[in-house]
Amino acid sequence: MKYSLIAASLMILVCGAVAQAAGVYKWVDAQGRVHYGDQPQNSTARPLDIPPPPPVDEALRQRREAMSKPPKAKPEAQKKQDDTISNAKEAQEQITQRCTQMKERLSKYEAAAMLTDAGNDGERRLLNEDERKKLIEDTRGEVGKWCAP
Repeated sequence: MKYSLIAASLMILVCGAVAQAAGVYKWVDAQGRVHYGDQPQNSTARPLDIPPPPPVDEALRQRREAMSKPPKAKPEAQKKQDDTISNAKEAQEQITQRCTQMKERLSKYEAAAMLTDAGNDGERRLLNEDERKKLIEDTRGEVGKWCAP
C-alpha cells in the first residue's frame, strides 16, 4: 500500500514536470466542451500557467530512501544477544517440559496401588512397599529439581 502511494505521488510529480516543460493549453470546442492538451487545437486555446510542484520535504525523501533500501544487518553483538535469548528460551521450555513430565509421573506413582519394575533379566516384578516409597520420594526430588518453587 505504501509503495502504491509513493509510486502514485512520483507519477504525479513527473507528469506535472513534463506538463510544465511542454506547456499545457486549454480550449473550448464548438460544442462547448473544455479540452486540455500540449498542442493548441484552435485559435481559442490559451496556455495555462501551471506552478511548479512543491519541493520535496527532506524528511519525506529520507523516509522514502530508507524504505527502498534493504534492512541493515544486525551488528554481531546484537546477533549474539538474540542467540543467547533464544537459547535461554529453549532451555526454559525444556525445563518446563521436564517439570510437567515429573509431576505427571509422581501423580501416577502416588495413585497406583502397586508398582512394577523391570528386573535385570527383563522380567516385570512387583515393588515392595519400601521400594515403592523410595521411588515416589526420588520422583518428588526430581519434581523439586525441575519445577521452580
